[in-house]
Amino acid sequence: MGGISIEDVSVSYAGNRVIERLSLTIPNGSFFTLLGPSGCGKTTLLRMLAGFLPVESGRIRFGETDVTETPPHRRDIGMVFQDYALFPDKTVFDNVAYGLRARKRDEATIRRKTGEYLERVGLSGFEARRPAELSGGQRQRVALARALVIAPRLLLMDEPLSNLDAKLRVQVRETIHDLQRESAITTVFVTHDQEEALALSDAIGLMRAGKIEQMGPPGEIYAAPVSSYVADFVGAANVVAIRLAGGVEAGGPARFRLANQDIAARAVSWLNEGEAWLLARPEDILLLPTGSGSGLAATILRRQYLGSRTHYRVRLGDDGPVLTVECTGADHARFAPGESVEAVLEPARTLVAPR
Repeated sequence: MGGISIEDVSVSYAGNRVIERLSLTIPNGSFFTLLGPSGCGKTTLLRMLAGFLPVESGRIRFGETDVTETPPHRRDIGMVFQDYALFPDKTVFDNVAYGLRARKRDEATIRRKTGEYLERVGLSGFEARRPAELSGGQRQRVALARALVIAPRLLLMDEPLSNLDAKLRVQVRETIHDLQRESAITTVFVTHDQEEALALSDAIGLMRAGKIEQMGPPGEIYAAPVSSYVADFVGAANVVAIRLAGGVEAGGPARFRLANQDIAARAVSWLNEGEAWLLARPEDILLLPTGSGSGLAATILRRQYLGSRTHYRVRLGDDGPVLTVECTGADHARFAPGESVEAVLEPARTLVAPR
């Protein structure tokens, strides 16, 4: 298909501007996730791609084809909804076969392809059941088979896992991942769950107030966030207000005082002297016994033992900021509340972002 191009698009919903001059390109065959909190515009953007919402300005292209004014039924898309949207009066077989019948495929092709996709989603033998007789995970797999059986050029998925419990969510997530890789259909997936986004995506677009705050591969979004918003939304991050002693170039060492000590961290962009944010992942902070001489003086406030890891709440200095620290390894639970320790923030893995 040549991928999807969204070119300088603006969209309003119920009289409110939701998407403001947004542009992005989604490569052909990739799994692209729109991630963000409720109200950020991700579902509006998905509905715009489906043709359910009109575009005020800008263009949408599927490959070389301009589909900006094309109605939904002519865009050749498959769609999976949060609430399954199955026909309650139809059997599993008829739900999956619906799109093929609407396209006037012959009965032999319908039976072959419907059976093939029910097998691929693990529902062979369920053909005669109705949606009410299925679990939530089975219903969502039916919806997935129905969307894929027509071999669409674009698959759109709107929070498809949010109604499932944790175990089913992982199972259906794996099914989605495997089928998308096998079919190589360009997929746009909407979610507010950062774990889903990290696990499934070739690329993530993290949205904020109708715009893309950062776009890139999952590892880049996690390891190199461009702002405190990204760092705090994708994974967990300690976000601490600091003041820089001078300006610094992107990627350069930013120097500041923390807990009465001089600290250096890596700047995510050009920064001027003055207020900034320190960004530190809990797993990137090392705790050592006091007297090691290589970290900031700190006190353990709280310890949560979680089996393979321990979460600590640590105060820097006497009245400094409180950080969350995650420790792993054989002796990760060795520090007790009230104990004095040293907290080491590695300059290469600690970031400074503009406020």
